[in-house]
Amino acid sequence: MVAALFLAGPLAWVLTAGVHDPTGGHGGTVLLFAESMPVAFVRGAGASLIAVVVGLLSARLVSLRWGLWNAGVVMAWASAGVGTVDQVLRARGSASGLLGAFAVEGGLLAVLAAGFAFLAGRVARERWGEEEGWSRGKRVGMIVAAVVASAVGVAVGTRVGMIDNLKGQAIFSVLAGSVLGGILATIVWPRHPAWTVVLGVAVVAVFGPMYAMATVPAGQLVEQIFGGTLVGFARITPMDWAAGALLGTPMGMSIAGGLMGREQVVAGRA
Repeated sequence: MVAALFLAGPLAWVLTAGVHDPTGGHGGTVLLFAESMPVAFVRGAGASLIAVVVGLLSARLVSLRWGLWNAGVVMAWASAGVGTVDQVLRARGSASGLLGAFAVEGGLLAVLAAGFAFLAGRVARERWGEEEGWSRGKRVGMIVAAVVASAVGVAVGTRVGMIDNLKGQAIFSVLAGSVLGGILATIVWPRHPAWTVVLGVAVVAVFGPMYAMATVPAGQLVEQIFGGTLVGFARITPMDWAAGALLGTPMGMSIAGGLMGREQVVAGRA
């Protein structure tokens, strides 16, 4: 935890802080909008790789819960190096295509975070669902149910928690939504894998901007983004989704396990 917070995290921040928008400011993103997309991609990939290494080591040596949390700490540092939604909007000079780009990049990064959670679960020898003796169809159905439950929690958390456009609030709202999503997923399936919660975050990362595109007139987007009145889950920048998901998922699963009085599914839990 200390290494992630004070060593790996700042190193990830140094990498993403070098991602600039076409005006030379900090309103860029690591995949779809930057002064130099190859440079932004390499810097973003480098920061993500640091999070993956820290997370996998923590999952193997301590527990899956700490693996996800420490990777999330590194990703939160990395996200702090890139712009908020209003900074990105100022750099672009127009809201045209902004939400679509957020849906693509945010969804992709959250899906990659879910892939990391799956890999970390294998490294930590996470056990989920084996003891039920379910058929493949039954297990797929429960996975879908857990993802949907998680998405509902994430949507509620980010809708309520994202009040203004501050970076910390964006990450915290995803964290809070992931906690709620983890609790709901545990109610649906007490021994669900951690990655189903993160995948629920990916669903909202895509749905949020697309919902705003469908319901808000194009001429009002700029005013609503700067005024903080656009629906919360549409104002979260892409890397915030991955950071908040990895921080909130282990908290939600642990809280739910405690409330329900059931054994945590994470092998080797600290």
